[in-house]
Amino acid sequence: MKPVCEKFTSVEEFWTIFELLPPCDQLDACNVCFFIKDVSPEWEDPIHQGGSTLTIDLPPKSGQSIWKNYLMDMIGHSIPNIEIISGCVLKKRRKEKKARLTIWMTRDVTEKTSGAVARYLKDLCGIEALEKKIPKKESRP
Repeated sequence: MKPVCEKFTSVEEFWTIFELLPPCDQLDACNVCFFIKDVSPEWEDPIHQGGSTLTIDLPPKSGQSIWKNYLMDMIGHSIPNIEIISGCVLKKRRKEKKARLTIWMTRDVTEKTSGAVARYLKDLCGIEALEKKIPKKESRP
């Protein structure tokens, strides 16, 4: 099955796509990706070489609201250090009630800039901890 990739260039186009998606608690075994133009959600993409991710499990009851607010803040450039964020992935697995939100950050990420993004996410979600992933050194140039 080939993944579906929709592109948008305006707020109106974004909302058209977003409104077609089921709520995150009703998704079934899929990934929903939003990335800047010409960037893939892969460590092999040059923009991610040396980058990292932040991942959070979305609470089933408030997950849709968090997901929607995050996307609006990302598109509206309201997230601290937005220039290091290349995109995000909402991942839902079969038989799981919660979805996971992973924020992808570029090779320009630093401890300080990722910390600001992490604080933003913690505040948005009302939680204390996030999972941070930095690819293994052998995958970096």
